[in-house]
Amino acid sequence: MLSRTRQRQYNNIIKNAKAIFVAKGINDTSMNDIARQAGIERKTIYNYFNTKVELATAVVMEMSELDEFNHLGAIENEADKSGYEMLEHVVMAWADAYPRYADALMLEYQYETIYKDIVLFRKNKLDADYLDRTPIGRSIKKGIADKSIHYGDMDMLSLVVMVIKCLKTIIQKKLINNGDNGNNSNPCMQVKEAFKIILRGLKASPMPQGKP
Repeated sequence: MLSRTRQRQYNNIIKNAKAIFVAKGINDTSMNDIARQAGIERKTIYNYFNTKVELATAVVMEMSELDEFNHLGAIENEADKSGYEMLEHVVMAWADAYPRYADALMLEYQYETIYKDIVLFRKNKLDADYLDRTPIGRSIKKGIADKSIHYGDMDMLSLVVMVIKCLKTIIQKKLINNGDNGNNSNPCMQVKEAFKIILRGLKASPMPQGKP
């Protein structure tokens, strides 16, 4: 556990690294840039982080905006909905809200693109509790249990990772393309239409009715 002084300095580094990563991009940001932004010497950063990779990982892992985004779409009466209906509610909430989280989502995209091996390791380390901590996890877990979601031979955690990756890729491409070169009268609606394609692929076919 860090002392108060070290915790303040740690928070200062994280805050300013995040700001300059958003402004310049992770690749184009040096440790000198971060030190100047934070008003400290570069060597001070190395008292907390051995490399820029470690620092970028800490920034992404501690972004409250990402945590907030990942918890969007919760509903009060989950017992009244099928897993598929819950998932539909979550992804539509993501589609409505993503412009407010643009900086955080783009920073996450940069990180996952640059540091693929670290991201893969981290995702492989997801534990079963992850399914219960987020609305998207709970919806997929319930959808598999009530058979409203089709998942083939995938395990639940792999399915959650795949669905999140597909949804966020759609969002990130929309942000990168800045609304398809100006044809952007309703970007949230465009994202919703793309999300519906993902949802259709996950919806389980109705069970055939038995003959009377």
